[in-house]
Amino acid sequence: MVKLGLPVLGAIPLGLPSEEAVVDGVLYAGTLMSAISGVISAGTKQMDMLGCVIVGCITAMAGGTLRDVVLNRPPFWITYPSHLHAAVWGSLATFVLWPLIINHSAFKDTHLAFLWSDAIGMASSTVVGTEIGFAETGQWQAAVTTGLVTATFGGIMRDVLCLDPPRALYAERSMCAARRAIRRAIRRSSSGAIFGQHPPRSVRRASLGAQ
Repeated sequence: MVKLGLPVLGAIPLGLPSEEAVVDGVLYAGTLMSAISGVISAGTKQMDMLGCVIVGCITAMAGGTLRDVVLNRPPFWITYPSHLHAAVWGSLATFVLWPLIINHSAFKDTHLAFLWSDAIGMASSTVVGTEIGFAETGQWQAAVTTGLVTATFGGIMRDVLCLDPPRALYAERSMCAARRAIRRAIRRSSSGAIFGQHPPRSVRRASLGAQ
């Protein structure tokens, strides 16, 4: 079993990071950025710390959880609790630090920060969710579906909890699920798996919630 996390010093040669390290970075970036977008969204609705952490964790993990249930896999945050830890601590840190950043720095655009964190989380989730679906089923149709679910379900739950129209379902909003599904279908049908027919073990075994 491949253990996600930072590589042991000296385990890989100096220079470019290994493929496993890159995939691990994508996995954790998606979890963390999705949690941040959830906390920012909940904070604009004046939720307290518990509410922000709950919304942050749901945003980060709901999509990957639904995907794993559909694929008859243990939820990824049970198999790899480090993702749960990243979501919880990332949410807490955002709740504490974000007001300080807004009040004591030149950066004031909460909406822009939300869009960037949401976009990074969704992009990471789409790639990893699609590869996991393909590795589990060998079918590009299923891979497109799992990629879409992984990328959007957490954000939909976030928006519902915050009493906002789900941004992934409205073409006039900044993100549109239909465009992502079409791009993933074209890419999957024309070129096969992103990492080839044998994706890295971290992609086959790990998963991501989100963005």
